[in-house]
Amino acid sequence: ILILGESFVPESDSSHFCKPAAVVTSNDGTNIYIADMDMVKCTYC
Repeated sequence: ILILGESFVPESDSSHFCKPAAVVTSNDGTNIYIADMDMVKCTYC
């Protein structure tokens, strides 16, 4: 299990997510993108 941040904490940085809704990886698997619904952001990890 890989933990990338803390859920249900509304902050604009990349380590807090209010309501994470989707996780997508790049085609080569080197990047992870996380969509956060309440903060309207897409975080790149």
